[in-house]
Amino acid sequence: MCAMIALVGRPNVGKSSLFNRLLRRSAALVDDRPGVTRDRHCARLAYDGRQGLLVDTGGFDFADLDPLAGPVTEQIMLALDECDLAVLVVDGLGGLHPQDAELAQLVRRSGRPALLAVNKIDSVEKRPLALEFHSLGLEPLMAVSAAHGYGLEALRAKLRDSLEPEPEEADEPAADAPPRIAVVGRPNAGKSSLINRLLGEKRLVVDERPGTTRDAVDVELESGGRRYVLVDTAGVRRRGRVAEKLEKLSVMRAIQSLERADVAFLVVDALEGLADQDAHIAGYAHERGRPLIVLLNKWDAVTSKLEARRNFQKDLELKMTFLEKTPWLTVSALKGAGLDRLLPLVDRVMAQYVFRAPTAEVNKAVEAAAAAHSPPQVGRVRLKFFYAAQVGVRPPNFVIFANRPEAVHFSYQRFLINRLRQAFGLDLTPVKVRFRSRRETDRPDRVGPVRRRAKAVTKAGTKAWAKTGTKTGTKTGTKTGTKTGTKTGTKAGAKTGTKTGTKAGAKTGTKAGAKAGTKAGTKAGTKVGAKAGTKAGAKTETMAGAKTGTMAGAKAGTKAGAKTGAKTGVKTGASREKPEK
Repeated sequence: MCAMIALVGRPNVGKSSLFNRLLRRSAALVDDRPGVTRDRHCARLAYDGRQGLLVDTGGFDFADLDPLAGPVTEQIMLALDECDLAVLVVDGLGGLHPQDAELAQLVRRSGRPALLAVNKIDSVEKRPLALEFHSLGLEPLMAVSAAHGYGLEALRAKLRDSLEPEPEEADEPAADAPPRIAVVGRPNAGKSSLINRLLGEKRLVVDERPGTTRDAVDVELESGGRRYVLVDTAGVRRRGRVAEKLEKLSVMRAIQSLERADVAFLVVDALEGLADQDAHIAGYAHERGRPLIVLLNKWDAVTSKLEARRNFQKDLELKMTFLEKTPWLTVSALKGAGLDRLLPLVDRVMAQYVFRAPTAEVNKAVEAAAAAHSPPQVGRVRLKFFYAAQVGVRPPNFVIFANRPEAVHFSYQRFLINRLRQAFGLDLTPVKVRFRSRRETDRPDRVGPVRRRAKAVTKAGTKAWAKTGTKTGTKTGTKTGTKTGTKTGTKAGAKTGTKTGTKAGAKTGTKAGAKAGTKAGTKAGTKVGAKAGTKAGAKTETMAGAKTGTMAGAKAGTKAGAKTGAKTGVKTGASREKPEK
């Protein structure tokens, strides 16, 4: 067993606030009204490499005439009997109360190590208020403030001695973690009685009046070598009937428990039948993708059982059309009838809830579904599926890649979900299917953005060529003259003219280049260059060609020089941009 620390005290002294502060999270419901906590609320406490269980209990009041005072007191006594350390919490601002002395006497009789926490002492100036509590005879005395955090580190250091060292091995894998089962339903449906029957003990406070349970309480259950975590929740009424702040907080805790659960038990009163509010609660579980098991409780009090079964099945089909083949059982929390089938059903649901299918099998199932019922045509384009895969569990989540994912009708999506259920035997768990475009995942930025970038490069390249060809001509001629000179002139002339493009290059032209040049090439190059060259290029070519081209053409006269000057105008910019398309 893990080390256990129990917080006990009178109502409204701040036990639940201290409970949340020590855990560093809002685990217990807190309100200014006394008597909010009724059940024992357990949570794991970890500090400085040590761990244990911290237990929050209800307020201890001898003079309380509430019928629930007796069961609450019984839960406090059970906590004192099971704990390894009892922490008596008192109100430092309210002063010493006679019932604090009586409660301190009970703590001493339990024989457990004890610690006195004087709450609501939030500064050094208020520490003298705690001195009168020394008369209770419990040591050590710790002055703390759950609301402001004063003195909490010193309290944690004292509690550390009662905790056990954390195991050295790694934490339990998520796959082997016990399934969390949220027990939800309307008030007075028998949720707490059901959990007590499964546990075989009076772990939770039970009363005939609705609204007994106010907070979500986690309870561990071990059966058949397997562990489960049952979460008892407050009854959820219709919004129009929920007026008090405390009840609103209780309903919020009940709905939030579905987010942390793996399976949900919807407890329905068999005497009242399936109500609209039960369907709303089932909708909360369905929206969060949680498998649902409907429990028709108080079945032992039903007289006409055959008729009740028929009516319930009819109501289930009419009011919960959003659920597919929801399993339901008839049980009796009072007598235990039908509960032996419950946990084996949970194991079957969990096996489907964490199921993972191979990608090849998923594609086969989708292909078979499309062959049995062809995807509908959207406008002029027929819907086409490329491939599918499972991308998650809890519940099973599938993604199908299509050419028009936004055009898949919900009816065809439901058809595919049903076929996947049949293919993999997923009749007890929700199944999610999403549709995506293949471009969004496999080939990002391969269509529209590339074309826009190519156009931008083309425009920029043209402008850059115009500026470069006008001012320099050397860089453009270097790239273009090589290709042109290679085709027409000799290699020697092309390379020489390309690398230098200066007077020295013209003079050093080889004889082969000089012989290869013709007057026709010179004239053609002059005419074409005059027509194709821009105004800016004409000015620059006139000046550069007068000095360089004339001497080079006269002395070297290679075809490369002639045709380079003729074709390097507009064609140069165009040829540079072709690889960028």
